[in-house]
Amino acid sequence: MADSKLPAEEIAQGRRTFQRVIRGIYEGKIEEDALYGALPDFREPSDDDQNKANANVRLASTNAAEEISADDLRESIARLRVMADNAKIPDEPFQLDIGDEFKKAVDKALAGKG
Repeated sequence: MADSKLPAEEIAQGRRTFQRVIRGIYEGKIEEDALYGALPDFREPSDDDQNKANANVRLASTNAAEEISADDLRESIARLRVMADNAKIPDEPFQLDIGDEFKKAVDKALAGKG
């Protein structure tokens, strides 16, 4: 988003919106597929069923700033904002600690083996 040519305030709001949606997914209030459905389509149209399953997946090496217009980005952020609002996700910072979550999962799995 930083290379999107959007004003700094819109970039900050967009990041917060993504944080809210990620929190919604983490809390089970938003389906992961809904996130991908709200993002712009990054692939070339194809009738190949395998490509349809990966409709919103692209190689990390592609230059997203050249591929996504500011209007497309704004539209996606608006869809995500509605999604987060409908799921009643608070408009506050959220950062998932992957290491902590992994430790919780391991501890839970080990507790079940006792």
